[in-house]
Amino acid sequence: MLAMIVAVALVVLVETVRAGEASRRFLHQEQAAWLCFVWALYAAPLSLLVMFASPALLWLSSRPALTGWWRSAQTDQRGGGAYLLAVTALSLPGAWLLANGVAQLALTRFHHKGLLALFVAGSVGGGVGVLVLISGVVCVLWDAWRRASPSHRPTTSPVAPTVLAIALGATVAALVLVLGLGLPRLVVLQGPTVAARALRIALVTCLLLGCGFPLLAGVLHRVVGALPTRSARVALGLLLPPTLALLMLAVPLRRDLVLVDMRPLVSLGVILVLGHLLFVLLSKRGQAPRDRWVRGAWPLLSLPLLLWALALHLGARESLRKATTALLPLGERMLAGQAQIFDLDRDGVAGGLAIGGTDCDDLNADRLPGGFDWPDNGIDENCNGHDAHIGSATGSVPAYPALAAALPQRPNVLLITIDALRADHVGAYGAKHPTTPALDALSREPASALFESAWAHAPSTRYSVPAILTGRYPSTIAWGPPHVHWPPEVLPENRLLSEALRARGYATTALLSYHYFEPAWGLARGFDDYDTHLMTLHSMGGDPAATSGSSARELTDLALAKLPALVAGPRPFFLWIHYYDPHFRYEPHPEAGRPPFGSAETDQYDEEIRYTDGHIGRLLDALRASPAWEKTLVAVTADHGEGFGEHGIPPDRRHGYHLYANQTRVPLILRVPTVDPAAPHNHRPREPVGHVDLLPTLLHAADAAAGQPPDATSLHLPGRSLLPLLLGPAVPAPRFVFQEVMYEGPTVRKALVSERWHFIENLIPDGTAELYDLQADPDEGHDVLAAHPHEAATLHAALAAWLDDSAVPPGFAARLAQDVSTDPPPATVPVQARIGDCLEVLGSSPPAEPLVRGQELRVPVIFRARCKPKAGYRLFAHLIPAAVPGSLVNADHDFLQGLLPPSRLPVGRYVRDTTSVVVPAWFPAGPATLVIGLFQRSERLPVSPLPGASSSGAVRSSDRAVVVANLHMQ
Repeated sequence: MLAMIVAVALVVLVETVRAGEASRRFLHQEQAAWLCFVWALYAAPLSLLVMFASPALLWLSSRPALTGWWRSAQTDQRGGGAYLLAVTALSLPGAWLLANGVAQLALTRFHHKGLLALFVAGSVGGGVGVLVLISGVVCVLWDAWRRASPSHRPTTSPVAPTVLAIALGATVAALVLVLGLGLPRLVVLQGPTVAARALRIALVTCLLLGCGFPLLAGVLHRVVGALPTRSARVALGLLLPPTLALLMLAVPLRRDLVLVDMRPLVSLGVILVLGHLLFVLLSKRGQAPRDRWVRGAWPLLSLPLLLWALALHLGARESLRKATTALLPLGERMLAGQAQIFDLDRDGVAGGLAIGGTDCDDLNADRLPGGFDWPDNGIDENCNGHDAHIGSATGSVPAYPALAAALPQRPNVLLITIDALRADHVGAYGAKHPTTPALDALSREPASALFESAWAHAPSTRYSVPAILTGRYPSTIAWGPPHVHWPPEVLPENRLLSEALRARGYATTALLSYHYFEPAWGLARGFDDYDTHLMTLHSMGGDPAATSGSSARELTDLALAKLPALVAGPRPFFLWIHYYDPHFRYEPHPEAGRPPFGSAETDQYDEEIRYTDGHIGRLLDALRASPAWEKTLVAVTADHGEGFGEHGIPPDRRHGYHLYANQTRVPLILRVPTVDPAAPHNHRPREPVGHVDLLPTLLHAADAAAGQPPDATSLHLPGRSLLPLLLGPAVPAPRFVFQEVMYEGPTVRKALVSERWHFIENLIPDGTAELYDLQADPDEGHDVLAAHPHEAATLHAALAAWLDDSAVPPGFAARLAQDVSTDPPPATVPVQARIGDCLEVLGSSPPAEPLVRGQELRVPVIFRARCKPKAGYRLFAHLIPAAVPGSLVNADHDFLQGLLPPSRLPVGRYVRDTTSVVVPAWFPAGPATLVIGLFQRSERLPVSPLPGASSSGAVRSSDRAVVVANLHMQ
């Protein structure tokens, strides 16, 4: 054990020294503490494993029944050699075929890491066992054929090696899958075979360890033991194991290993090599010092606990955990693994027993960071030290000052959004290449302003574009179920900018060139002309983070074809164009007379920006030449930025996963024409602004004469108009821009931006925070959280208040008082059914009139929660016509019109939930039923009648659904 601890210390020293200058992003004179933390983190579980494994290994090594096969393999060259050759000959091709099959099957059938690990461990263990048994049969037949005598039996028994190989292969496979070694996050490649290749690497490694163990051990024993001197044995013992292992892996996986981040595997190999070296040094003539193991293992019983206590103590410093997570891949996986082990309530967040645990109640799955905080109940459900309140100022709209003297009446609006354009690659923001001459010229016009600190609220198109068009933060947008449409549909209860402007008499047009923007996404509402036919110019499906194709030229050509009719029309126009070309992958666009920027990836990115800017310039020049230019407001921004490996983020996560400035700081240029040339104009505002400010700004411009939009309060907009920053002398109050990202994992990150600071909280699973000084460090290269604790506390309080209050939707209290009660609400039709073990369906009130196509059907249903259903289940509601078997109208939703998922239902209370669905035009005449249930992916909870129910006709056990309404279509 001591040798192992020394070896781990050497590995930690190598790892931390290799991190070098990168560690200064997180550490402030804490290198020694970080070294101790990583050493304790690595050594604690390994010492615990050695402590418990050494007695078992000693016991096994003393059992003749289990070790006779190996001794006979050493003494009997015929039987033992035949067995070892058979194992090797069958294991290598068998491992390859089995790994490919298991990889494909596991990745298509399982999505949960635990199930995937269990399946792979069982498959590897079973496969190894089958291969070893087959080799044993081959050995028996070979020996019988050679000797042809009943008195001669094979000297090797395949039973013991089979058991050992199964155990070794299954254990290593499970550990590899659970810890993530070999999963897609270690793979750096673009393409659909990422997961398959990564899993294949893990499986082949495990199989070779299991099946090749006898041969490798025999070779080592014979070669090393035959050397005459200890120095020669040490040298060969140090070089031979990694060489053989490298050859065994490199031959079948030579095309896959080049795609993998090998640092965790190298670290593991260093540990094994150093441990082997120390073991050989302590041994006598190659024999293990069993007496030393027996005397030294158990007196060190308290060592793992002491090491873990040290890791817990040092791990309380966020800087040490962040440095470990960002710079040491093996350390990151060890932190994630221990967090899973100590997550007692299995809500995805560990408590105080884990290093960096942030769950404030690890025995209650409803209390966790990033959870929903019930307002005004005195309980901090999301562990941020703040209780949500109903009626906070977060959803209020400030009054718009009248600007009639400065703005033309009802100006035209041109909104240009550019995909994946980070601010620091725009010329006016300091780009190193002349990427955006057209946008730079626009920003220099007397009527224009360039916002120096503009931010997206999320780092991906699927959340940023809806935030722009709805004026809402992503978490406050009403989304449809992601399994019905991806990206999740922006539901009709969100009023879009296009709808608000069309209601004001605008002609509305959208020109889009990517399949995300198909009408089913929900962004087509309010547009007279919603043109997406150019989406075929970009690759469809596959990986949305890596698409190919180009559309900037064609998109501008389309806009120029439609522009004359818009300019000459009787109504002011709203034209939205989304340019997609700067999105990865980057296409070459050679231009005559201009050399390329370079061959680096960032140069190729800048080339895409330059190409897109040229075609935006053609559109702006056409507008300048038209009479509409003096009455046209132009807004140019990007939906998000782009990453190029900053903060240690791999290239396959360029955007969409983090909130750093490279992914969320975007350009924002506003051209606001004025009728008074002498009106004041601020050309470079420094105040932080966000996408939610665009919609109120454009509505303010459209309603400048009225002073305030008539429906501003009903829109519940959290943003503010930016026009006073440009045209008014008033100095704005300090404000924050809030950001958020949630994705599978689970992962939750929240952030806020002030004029100086960028404060990021990685709520799940990291439980860490980061603070960047935007004035001194605009590239966010150094986390200064430890140096500014007071500022961090102030920003945390502001972020916690926004996080809680913004999650409370408008009208929450009224809906709660109306639809949640201690007494059962009335129902016209009794149901008397149970869904799973927790949810009771007591009755419904369907309409007495027949269904009408094109009209909304509303059916209130009465529920009672006996206990809380597991997180992840949702309510499905299907309107099914009897005349067309297999067809249905989907009305899946959360309870209370999306306010409450089933896991948040109040236990013991009655809940009246209304299922609403518009009857489509295709719906056939005849009887129909409305059925409900709970589902998660393809799984549905079983249904059953309530005890004592007079009838079980409402229960459909075949499809696990409850009938809540029998209807009829004329």
